[in-house]
Amino acid sequence: MAARKDNARFTAVIPVANESCAIPTTVPLPLSSDISFQKIRGDDLALITEKDNDAFGKLKGGTYTLTLSGIDPQKFSVNFATQVSASAFTLNILGSGTPLSLGKAYIIRSLRKSSLHSSVSNSGHQHGILNKFEIPKGTDLAVASKLYSALMVALKKHPPLGITISRYSSATGRASADDRLIDLCIALESVFQSQTEISFQFALYNSILAETDPKKRLSIFSNLKKLYSERSNVVHGNKSLDSKWLDEKWDDLVGITKASILRKIEFLNESDHKRWRGYLQGLALGVPDGKEPD
Repeated sequence: MAARKDNARFTAVIPVANESCAIPTTVPLPLSSDISFQKIRGDDLALITEKDNDAFGKLKGGTYTLTLSGIDPQKFSVNFATQVSASAFTLNILGSGTPLSLGKAYIIRSLRKSSLHSSVSNSGHQHGILNKFEIPKGTDLAVASKLYSALMVALKKHPPLGITISRYSSATGRASADDRLIDLCIALESVFQSQTEISFQFALYNSILAETDPKKRLSIFSNLKKLYSERSNVVHGNKSLDSKWLDEKWDDLVGITKASILRKIEFLNESDHKRWRGYLQGLALGVPDGKEPD
């Protein structure tokens, strides 16, 4: 006798650990056809808190989640890291202040009734600061799905971009100034990827990527050289971090990093990563459109 086909559907529910979240919409914020940012569903809340003692008391009706529907539970633990990283980065780009800190992923099996199938650790997206995450009012929410789609294309072409976006998110959520500095520098270094003259190229290429107005690039270039110098001092123990300077420049440095990463995502959606170095050199040399001559 043939085995009965299991038509169950599986959904991954990943609660947000931040103290509170606010988005300017009362409906789920879709990132793709099967991924959305939304408040936890009542049935899922009851099921998770009943089966997981760690979740009881932490989750409530107002908890936001990243919800992935129609997943394959056998492949989820291997494949979900990229989707979660892309989703968190997309939301953090739209948001202000503290980045999303995502907890354990719960796999919900639904057929005639729902059950908790399994759970998967998600330590790579748990940050030290759990203050409020907010998407400001007036934000064009349609940008979310477009950015997520572009990011997934870029990650498929160049998987190491995952390190870039992960370090960006963790940099903005670290409690330690040293850790924030190092993570932000890793994100910026990974944008241009070079093994020689790193300090100069770090400042040059990221200032060009982050700012289209040549008159404004010099101050960005100077700040990035200072940032890399501070990074070297911290890593090699030469002297303590200039915390006052970092605090004063932090928002600007995060903005520069965001702009550089978005430029690389845009490039990878239009071209191949093999042409990236030529593209950067073309920008630095003033080649029209930054394109490497054939």
